Amino acid sequence: MHRDAPELPEILRTVREFIEDITGRLNGQDRYHAMCANYLLAVAERELALGPAVDAAEQTAFAHLPGDKAALAAKIRSGELDAQWDELFPLMLNHVIHKVRISKPEHLHPMHRAD
Repeated sequence: MHRDAPELPEILRTVREFIEDITGRLNGQDRYHAMCANYLLAVAERELALGPAVDAAEQTAFAHLPGDKAALAAKIRSGELDAQWDELFPLMLNHVIHKVRISKPEHLHPMHRAD
């Protein structure tokens, strides 16, 4: 369904910019809450922008593996998939890179920051 402007990414950006603007004038707990809200808005912006492509890429990458990611993690922890580690490592590394790219991209090594 088509919506009139502003669209959700623009709304999130506007609210985030407002919070950035007032954060410097706040103290204590109010400042902390504003910084947390700003961080979460930035995560939401990145999730909207990157999430669908990340989900599609991961669905393709993990499609040949049985079960969901929780079952896969349990098998990796148990050592059941040690013989497949050379195949799994790049998949798991990309999974973590995708998660960090959305949650805290500045923590990524520069070679992992852009696709």
